[in-house]
Amino acid sequence: MIVDTEGKTVGFLACDARRSGRALGVWLLEFVEGVNMQRAMPSVLRALSAYSLGIQPILPETEAFREISFSLGTTHPIHELLGEALDHPREPPHAWYIRVKNLPAFLLHIAPALEQRLATSSVAGLSQEIKLNFYRGGLRIVFERGRLVGAEDWQAPVYGSPADGAFPPLVFLQVLFGHRSIETLRQVFPDVWVSEEVRPVLRALFPTRPSFILWN
Repeated sequence: MIVDTEGKTVGFLACDARRSGRALGVWLLEFVEGVNMQRAMPSVLRALSAYSLGIQPILPETEAFREISFSLGTTHPIHELLGEALDHPREPPHAWYIRVKNLPAFLLHIAPALEQRLATSSVAGLSQEIKLNFYRGGLRIVFERGRLVGAEDWQAPVYGSPADGAFPPLVFLQVLFGHRSIETLRQVFPDVWVSEEVRPVLRALFPTRPSFILWN
């Protein structure tokens, strides 16, 4: 826990319990609203340094402590505060291979969140049928007045497909979970496309978001 001079808790962090190399890994770092992180960080860094010098490494031949590594994703404000001189090494963010057994059922399960996103977007009150071609399958979703009223598997015909967009197998999941935008995916997958009419809808439903999962 991070406390101020009056003993009040103003934040917390989670770091390695033992070192396996010269760096101490920090995996969580958060402050309560209103705390000046720029003023607090020198004290936090000194505390982390003292802590690392006092813990036992995993192996006797482990290198001596030399640096603190903040593995907090790319959008955490700590990176801007520390600057290039101190923010090193920066661990590239990990990603998860996520699969969904029943995509229509999952979309219906998260319908309240999707409808809330629509309500605050430029396509509020949407009434539209959207068909996405996954080449080996597909998805059909239906909105009425901003509410998701239907979701089902769909197969595009061989010729004259009425699809509103297309994604190679499993690639749509990167959009669904906010990992990549449609524009970013198109740089890697030329067969990703979305119609101009549906593009703002998918942006509203599935915005890119930073995420972090702490594993044991």
